[in-house]
Amino acid sequence: MATYTLPATPISRFETARFVVGLLIDRWHGRIRARIARYREEAAAAEAQRDAVLISQGRHPIQFIRRDPNFPCVACGARNGEIRWAPQFKWPTTGNMGALIHQCKVCKATWGERPIISAEEWRITLSAEERRLFEEAKKNA
Repeated sequence: MATYTLPATPISRFETARFVVGLLIDRWHGRIRARIARYREEAAAAEAQRDAVLISQGRHPIQFIRRDPNFPCVACGARNGEIRWAPQFKWPTTGNMGALIHQCKVCKATWGERPIISAEEWRITLSAEERRLFEEAKKNA
């Protein structure tokens, strides 16, 4: 262990202490930055593994995409609108069901947006036993 001697003047002691504290803080921040980078790499690797398992099972990885209700209107360009999900809408070209409907509050223009994954792929089917348990739970509630 090294022994350090500080000069007798108070200004140099203060400057030395500030320098040492600065070095310690920089070292601590470097460790934190390295740990955060490592966690991000591990999270990305875990997500990639999860997605690979889901794809191998024939399922889709869940991805959430936020849609802005104030998307610019296709007719007037105003950013004042609302969105709603219309599950009964059937696309004439593909036959897929469901659409995200945008409506402008200024000019009342309405247009649809196709879902990224069709609604049929998200439909939940229960086995007979699961359906019986579900019905019993509904009656008891």
